[in-house]
Amino acid sequence: MAMQENGLNIIISLVLNDIKPLADDHMELALEIKSQASKLLLAIMESRHDSENADRVLQNMDNTDGGPRQLVHAITQAYEMAHSKQYEISQMKKELLQRASLQDRPRSVVSPLIKTESVTLPEISVDSSGTVSIHDDAKSELKYVSEEATSVDPKEVGHNIYILAHQLSRHSPELAEYLNPDDEKKSSKTRNALSFYKKHTAQIEIVRQDRKLERVVFPIHEICSFLTKETKQNVYNNTEKDAQGSKVTEFFDQWPALYEEMKWQRKLQAGLYASNPFMYTSVVISIIFLYSQWDENSSLAKSSNIITAIAAVMFSAAILLISLFGLVPALYIIGAAQLTNKCVHLVAYASNKGLEDKSWSVRLSDGELHYHLVYLVVCFLGLFVHPMLYCLLLFDIVASEETLRNVISSVTKNWQSIILTGLLALILIYIFSIIEGSVDTQDLQLLRIPTDSSLLIHTADFIREVDRLEPEPPVTVFVKDPNPETCASDGECPPPAPVVVEEKKEGDGEDKIASCETLRMCIITTLNWGLRNGGGIGDVLRNVAPDENLFYYRIIYDLSFYVVLIVIVLNLVFGVIVDTFGDLRTEKNDKEDVLKNSCFICGLERGKYIQQDYFQLTNKCVHLVAYASNKGLEDKSWSVRLSDGELHYHLVYLVVCFLGLFVHPMLYCLLLFDIVASEETLRNVISSVTKNWQSIILTGLLALILIYIFSIIGYSFFQKDFIREVDRLEPEPPVTVFVKDPNPETCASDGECPPPAPVVVEEKKEGDGEDKIASCETLRMCIITTLNWGLRNGGGIGDVLRNVAPEENLFYYRIIYDLSFYVVLIVIVLNLVFGVIVDTFGDLRTEKNDKEDVLKNSCFICGLERGKFDNRSVTFEDHQAQEHNLWHYLYFIVWLQIKDETEFTGPESYVAQCIKDRKLDWFPRMQAISLQDGDSDSDQPEITAIREQLRLQNQSIRELTATIDDLRQFEAAPMEIFTLGNVAVRSVNSATKCEQSTERRAS
Repeated sequence: MAMQENGLNIIISLVLNDIKPLADDHMELALEIKSQASKLLLAIMESRHDSENADRVLQNMDNTDGGPRQLVHAITQAYEMAHSKQYEISQMKKELLQRASLQDRPRSVVSPLIKTESVTLPEISVDSSGTVSIHDDAKSELKYVSEEATSVDPKEVGHNIYILAHQLSRHSPELAEYLNPDDEKKSSKTRNALSFYKKHTAQIEIVRQDRKLERVVFPIHEICSFLTKETKQNVYNNTEKDAQGSKVTEFFDQWPALYEEMKWQRKLQAGLYASNPFMYTSVVISIIFLYSQWDENSSLAKSSNIITAIAAVMFSAAILLISLFGLVPALYIIGAAQLTNKCVHLVAYASNKGLEDKSWSVRLSDGELHYHLVYLVVCFLGLFVHPMLYCLLLFDIVASEETLRNVISSVTKNWQSIILTGLLALILIYIFSIIEGSVDTQDLQLLRIPTDSSLLIHTADFIREVDRLEPEPPVTVFVKDPNPETCASDGECPPPAPVVVEEKKEGDGEDKIASCETLRMCIITTLNWGLRNGGGIGDVLRNVAPDENLFYYRIIYDLSFYVVLIVIVLNLVFGVIVDTFGDLRTEKNDKEDVLKNSCFICGLERGKYIQQDYFQLTNKCVHLVAYASNKGLEDKSWSVRLSDGELHYHLVYLVVCFLGLFVHPMLYCLLLFDIVASEETLRNVISSVTKNWQSIILTGLLALILIYIFSIIGYSFFQKDFIREVDRLEPEPPVTVFVKDPNPETCASDGECPPPAPVVVEEKKEGDGEDKIASCETLRMCIITTLNWGLRNGGGIGDVLRNVAPEENLFYYRIIYDLSFYVVLIVIVLNLVFGVIVDTFGDLRTEKNDKEDVLKNSCFICGLERGKFDNRSVTFEDHQAQEHNLWHYLYFIVWLQIKDETEFTGPESYVAQCIKDRKLDWFPRMQAISLQDGDSDSDQPEITAIREQLRLQNQSIRELTATIDDLRQFEAAPMEIFTLGNVAVRSVNSATKCEQSTERRAS
């Protein structure tokens, strides 16, 4: 036992004290001895899970000078040694000697020569103060050569000592206080050393083979610092649960890729030119929308009997004032009274809150005070500027009524989703406007694009009727009299007579204008009239005749606008508002339930921006190269490169930049979708359509089948009813007919008659001058008409067909046909599509909220919920940050890949084997050491009392056993037997009685 204590004292002294004089001449050897001694102490600590070894080590440290505080001194000394010039010089010298030995070694030698010599070991002695001395034999000619010793980093030695101190600090509060780097009483060197080792030391809990939890403390390798924040965020947020509800399975599958990223980032950041590109273009779009939700106390309008009585009195007083002084003076009197009342109310509120004694920052942060000030300003403006401004005071009802506040909050709570969805709608409207827009001829010539390019649909389709406020004045034309007889004899003719000419409008007197002459007007028309019409932009544009070249393109354009903007985007906005209102109502009900059952979000000038376009293209090229370098794609196979979706996105972005620069500038509008790619809310909006794409496509296929059936029925029975008005792009020219004179008297005597005279014949249109065409002459035209105009009209196909008279034979069949189309297609099928989209968006929001709730209230590693740590010594946040830190487990796996297998500890060997076998048994599941300790502390008092009694009984038995041993030794002594005689016999009898008494008590 004494030899064990002496050996333990030697090991502790080697760790705590300077090894003199060996450290003066051979620092590497001294560091090697300290490193091995610290590892040996860690192995001793690991051999038992209880506190016996730790208590022994701490007790032996107390016998040395400085005690456990000497550990902090050893840590600081090792940290400072790593930054000393002496260590740098020795490392440089060692490196030079190694290079020289490699150059002098013969190339023909395959293996190094091994020379065996007898070495005289130095003498190690420990004095009474604990100082370790190592003395070399003076007669020995062999000396230690520093370059032959194992190179040990002083930081590594300091790390081993810090880990030892960290494990001992659990059993010594005094040592835990010494290791606190925030103590200002310590020197700056000590604080720096402790801060460094605390930052680079991690702790995890593992499950051993006997299913017991064990803490493992290890150093964090420097390569772990190269893991990017984006990768951490992506792993933390997007790791999914397995069938058992654990995220460890998917996280464990990702560690090889994370480790490869660490190595690549370290390699990449070794060359600064690769990690820091020389140019970046960043576009920051920030939308700040501030809103405040007032409390019920901010309003005087209380729904109580007292305020009802006061309102009745005020109403009676207002009627009396009007009858005495008239309406206008009474309103001024009431306004002055309202202003005075609000001033008094504002002063009373400020006094009640004690704002006169508070700072201006507190006053300006009081939202309720802002509300009363705005109310006072409105009273002042209504009294002295215009009485109509009093209408703004009606919003006080919204501030005082919770239901109305919930209605407002249903729009303002998810304002980010609504605004970003509206931004997506504006992007789409901008793109649709460009499709119908045009570019100036100079810009087309600058870009070497022919002016008759078919890239753009003709803008003449944008024809809109207007009702002018004042009719345009008639045009007065001065017409000269062509009759020379009216002139005087001197050649003077009368002045031209004024003739009033009224300009003839197209469309039987209707005033129509072109609303897409510029790109700005195209955007305004598409945004205002296209978005507000139930059928989309198709209800605003000119009706195209089927014989025009762009007829089918117009059909696709109108349907695309209707489906994308009207069907999807607008319904997404409505879905967000309705869903938020439902959540607010549920939240209100939950709150009431808790209270009841508990004790307590232009135009483009191309020539000026050519240089910016080149810059955009260059910037994207640099960005693409930087992305490929950052991801390490140059060292990966083509299969990995082709499977990188983000790389595909950047390539498409680069292609669009190229096309916008060299093909057409309008293609730059596609780059606006980058907002969708970078914003998670917009990605969720898109996912609400794409997630259930099979249901939407199949429902759309059902709609096409039904439209096809209705088209066949219409073609078979109601073909004549398909009559549609069209606005032709250019009026049809009149037909010129050459008519021969039927009178033979006009012919000459030789039989030659004059040529036929041209006669202009204007074709008469049906419908009193309106241009109408039959739109169901073929089955194809029937399907197109039913699909485009029937589906986009709110009333279905009945709004497109001819109005049938009641006396016609097919009148009732038309009624059934129109109603069937309306009910089946408009009411059922389209609302099915809307329902799928809105429901999917709600599911995505619920899924997102559930995921955020899991991340917020559940441990990533063990799966324990936040409630398990209530009233415990360790909070949930401390548990996630210290005990089951996600990244500490990753760092431990990386540490096992770097560390030499021959130096593994017991836990490290076990976990390394589990990693090779791809077993997850070493991860804790629904358990933590802190909870087990807490459970042991919270046992019932009866069990604690029983344990205390058992402990006292065991102590009594040990004392009796020691007494019996002493008596036996006394009985076995021969000298006393012969000398004392009868006394010895009596002692033996006494011992026998003691043994019998002990047996009785033990039984």
